Formats: sequence, C-alpha cells, structure tokens
Amino acid sequence: MTEYQKNRLSVINARIERLEGESGFVKKNLLKVILGGVLFSLFVPFYSSKGSVASVHETETIIERSDMSYMEVFIYTLFFYGVLVLLGHIVFTIQEKNQLKKLLQEKEAIEGDIAMGSDKLNNI
Repeated sequence: MTEYQKNRLSVINARIERLEGESGFVKKNLLKVILGGVLFSLFVPFYSSKGSVASVHETETIIERSDMSYMEVFIYTLFFYGVLVLLGHIVFTIQEKNQLKKLLQEKEAIEGDIAMGSDKLNNI
C-alpha cells in the first residue's frame, strides 16, 4: 500500500462519516424546520412591495393585494413552505445517497487496488 492510497482511503472514510453524520437534516431538525415555517408564515402577510414591514402604512401589503384574510395568506404561505421543504428533503436525500454510493465504490476500488498490490508482492 502506497502512501497515496493510505491518504486517499482515509480521506474517503472521513467523507463517508461526515456524509452519514450530516444526512437527514429535516428529520434531525424537524421542530426547528416547523417553527421556522410558522414564523415565516406569520410575517409574510405583512410584507409590502417596498420589502419592509415598517413601511406597511405606505404601500400595499400582500393581504391588501390578494383580497384574502390574514389566516388565508398564512395557510397558503405555510403550505407553500411545506411543499418546498418536502421537495428539498427528497432532492437532498437522493443527492446524499448518490454521493455515498459513489464514495463507497471509490473506496472499494482503492481497497481492490491495495489487495492486488499485496498479491503481487506475495508472488515475488
């Protein structure tokens, strides 16, 4: 086993451990994601075209523009946030699985090269 192979194998192992530790953000932080969505949905109805909550009296808010009640805008915003979180969770899970699969294949290839190298040394 060469020094390069040792280093490469340790780097791949570290990347696999990091990926396994960081995967599933939404599952691990479900309460934070839900609270973030609720807080986001609470303030969105007061958002104005100027982009500031402080300028509510100067411009039309989303509630005024949409002719919906505060609760309707809140529910639509919360639903939209939920769809985006679900979509992000699905996409990131697929990406993490593909990356993990690629790293495991790379690790197996290096381990195979190491095994073949040690077989050659044993035959000499």
